[in-house]
Amino acid sequence: MKRFTFILLLLSACGAPKMDEASSPDPITAVGDLPSTDLYSDGTGQLIKTANVRFQVVDLKKCREGIETSIRKYSAYIEETDLKYENPLLEEHFTIRVLSQAFEPLLKELEAQATYINYRKVKSDDVEKEFVDLESRLKTKREMEQRYAEILRNSSKNTEDLLRTEKQIGELHEEIEAVVSRMNFLRDQVKHSTIKLEVYQVDETRAEVVTSSPDMTAQVGEALSAGWNGLMAIVLLALRVWPLWLTIVVAWIFWRNRKRWQST
Repeated sequence: MKRFTFILLLLSACGAPKMDEASSPDPITAVGDLPSTDLYSDGTGQLIKTANVRFQVVDLKKCREGIETSIRKYSAYIEETDLKYENPLLEEHFTIRVLSQAFEPLLKELEAQATYINYRKVKSDDVEKEFVDLESRLKTKREMEQRYAEILRNSSKNTEDLLRTEKQIGELHEEIEAVVSRMNFLRDQVKHSTIKLEVYQVDETRAEVVTSSPDMTAQVGEALSAGWNGLMAIVLLALRVWPLWLTIVVAWIFWRNRKRWQST
């Protein structure tokens, strides 16, 4: 009996699958097999991605050259640019459009030029629901347009009916064009993401000039100018109240000659 039990145990051990490291699932391998996705997209839906970034650089001219190189690298383009100088800041604003799949790498490459990042705001708006709504509206309006066209073909020679139907068809055309225009705009916004970039350089030389105290000559000039302005303000005020001065003069003349008039 003991020999029989031993044989059964041996057979069950031989038939059981081996649980070694090769057969056990590897969570790291499983995660690595997943397709890589954009950090700002889940890979589904219709997303409009926008980034607002502001950072400081040492040399704005060299930074612009680097920005242009990166833009060409990712087949992006500059939609708008604005260069301005407000002492002591020399800054340039860019509006950059880039294909959605290149949005994240271009953004990282642009920020690599920064010495200090003031802020970064990235936003993804899912407009798939609006797309579905627009497609449904477009289908309905085109069906209505076909019905009106059928009515127009089969209507009588009544001029009033013809004009009314043509007016309704014209209004439908305008509504259809508006829906198509909105859909095309959304498609472009989904296809091309937007990066609004503000880059600035601090002009240390100009900053020192601005913060230094004015010399004595400048102070004397400012004092003379302020005194002259004050004198002109007093003269103008006196001219504005000329009726008051006239009343005072008339009253003084009357008071001085009052006794002479009484004696006569």
